[in-house]
Amino acid sequence: MIKYLMIALVGVPYVIYSEIIMLYYRISKASNEKAYKRLRKTVLFINKLLRIKIEVFNKEYIENIDGVVIASNHLSVIDIITIIGLSPKPLFFISKIENKKVPFLNTHLKAVGCLSIDRHDLKQSLHISKEAGQLVNEGKNVVIFAEGTRNKEGKVAKFKAAFPTIVHYSKKDTVLICLENTNKVMKYRPLYPKTDVRVYIFKPISYEFYKEHKKDFNDITQKMVSDKLEELKNEYSRDNRKES
Repeated sequence: MIKYLMIALVGVPYVIYSEIIMLYYRISKASNEKAYKRLRKTVLFINKLLRIKIEVFNKEYIENIDGVVIASNHLSVIDIITIIGLSPKPLFFISKIENKKVPFLNTHLKAVGCLSIDRHDLKQSLHISKEAGQLVNEGKNVVIFAEGTRNKEGKVAKFKAAFPTIVHYSKKDTVLICLENTNKVMKYRPLYPKTDVRVYIFKPISYEFYKEHKKDFNDITQKMVSDKLEELKNEYSRDNRKES
């Protein structure tokens, strides 16, 4: 109960302010770049508010991107703001259609050009995947959580078909991201404890590699992210033991 009161007292005023800013951009038909810049400032503030300390490996692979498919594992709702905080370039997210009903989140996702995918409608999913691929082909950067939903066990589940479909239609490179420990943010205490989050950004995978490994591309990339997640977990455990 205390935890939720703290969220309300500290976070709600800024959320309301941010909502007003987003409404202004929507009414004035501002560009995606302006909306994304405003959203990113909000995100960086929220990261500080929640006392999230982010360690990023290979940040250069995401700072100067123009037209790539970004695929990440998915542990928490915090994953979205973690990834937005990494990239000064606008990102288009593939989001499950249910998020359209979530207050605050739906406004921000609309403002930055989010694509909503219905996981239970194959025809609609294919249409959105094609649309996302076209955006990447035009030089936009599209983010998809390749598992299709959060993995509450802290592991990496099987990647869904939408991910390689987007790569196929984009004809562009892929950047994999491994997120570790985002599922621990705000988890244990009423007052936000500092949480160490680790983000590993893989070297871009060429479209040619995708074409050569089309049949097992999902399995290869899923294993890359899964192995890296276990490696980060083990390193984090060793660091904690040294400190104690």
